[in-house]
Amino acid sequence: MNLKGELVGINSAIATRTGGNMGIGFAITSKLAKKVMNDILKNGKVIRGWIGVRIQDVNPPLAKSYGLEKPEGAIVSSVTPGSPGEKAGLKEGDVVLTLNGRKVKNSSDLALRVSSTDPGTTVTLGIYREGKKKSVKVKLGQMPADQNKLAGKAVEPAANLGLSVENITPDIRRELDLDRRIKGVIISRVKRGSLADEEGLRRGDIILKVNDKIVSNVEKFRKVMNSLKPGDSVAFFLYRNGEKFFAGFTIPKS
Repeated sequence: MNLKGELVGINSAIATRTGGNMGIGFAITSKLAKKVMNDILKNGKVIRGWIGVRIQDVNPPLAKSYGLEKPEGAIVSSVTPGSPGEKAGLKEGDVVLTLNGRKVKNSSDLALRVSSTDPGTTVTLGIYREGKKKSVKVKLGQMPADQNKLAGKAVEPAANLGLSVENITPDIRRELDLDRRIKGVIISRVKRGSLADEEGLRRGDIILKVNDKIVSNVEKFRKVMNSLKPGDSVAFFLYRNGEKFFAGFTIPKS
């Protein structure tokens, strides 16, 4: 409650090590709680708006590699076939900067605002694509129920990022049951405590693109990485367990 006696949020969790309250709490906003309540009373379940894209935050290296002024917005890492996003023309690599004219702070901000909007509503997304800003209108769908769960080895070190890669051989493709359409280089090692480790990359992740350039083998990967110098930003587009995502780095000086 606030000092006026108005409901602001509903407690949902606390930070604790012993079971007692350590003074840090978390709450669901009253606006969201009201929508959930009304959805349940009216429909018997929660109805959420859905675009059909996977998104992630834009970190400083990604922002620099894209030529953005600030690390804000949400970058599209994949688009679900047949989804409202695909029908509207959204593409992998688009950066969503605004929703109905209001700035998008990060991926959580965009996800909350979309899911809180009724299906069937048409929203306007301000996106950044290939160095240009444009507007895209998307008619929201209803979020599906399952969306609520949210050659020989040629090892190549990657510009002091703390990872090594190798070509995807037929044996590797069979072992991982990889679709033939997935082409890139597979991460064979991630050094603990390295930039790659801090960014959450793992052994077995597949790098599809580097700075929007397709890297279908180690030679192409090496060529792109060798063109970078310390201080440059680099964006990896990766594949892991059926999902695609971005990872951004700044090439270290040593």
